Amino acid sequence: MGLLDSQYAEIVAAGVPVSTLIANCRTIVSVHLDLDEQQSTKAKGLLSDIDGLMKAS
Repeated sequence: MGLLDSQYAEIVAAGVPVSTLIANCRTIVSVHLDLDEQQSTKAKGLLSDIDGLMKAS
């Protein structure tokens, strides 16, 4: 997805609760112009899976 390689990834992730980080990633995916619909859907699905796993633990 390229988000992990961005210059902002470490700043965004540092000290942020997981729920906030997931919400931020969802927002980034929603507005990321370089993602096609399939990539966006996949990313949102993965974020939902992660969110579910975090809530289950």
